[in-house]
Amino acid sequence: MSDASALGGPLAAGITLETALALFALGGALFVAAKIAWRASPLGRPSARRVGAQMAGARAEVLEWAGGAGYVRVGGERWRAASQDALAEGDSVAVVRVEGLKLEVKKA
Repeated sequence: MSDASALGGPLAAGITLETALALFALGGALFVAAKIAWRASPLGRPSARRVGAQMAGARAEVLEWAGGAGYVRVGGERWRAASQDALAEGDSVAVVRVEGLKLEVKKA
């Protein structure tokens, strides 16, 4: 067995086993640090806002209403809404379903 292939000898292109292990450990540490930083950033967190079918059952407040349509506030956002119930400004409603950018609501 030659000295080059012995433990601690160069593996390839003059890199020793110790250097390769240190680089591997450094890469793992950088990966873990990047994953922690991603989770801490707003981009890495799931949205607190409900979207689409998740919005069904959410409570809302009527902002404006005329006839069978108007605007409601859900989760801090203003949405266009429709309902067969007689509603007035300030009423509490529940989201029945989402149809594109329009909500169907009912009196809560």
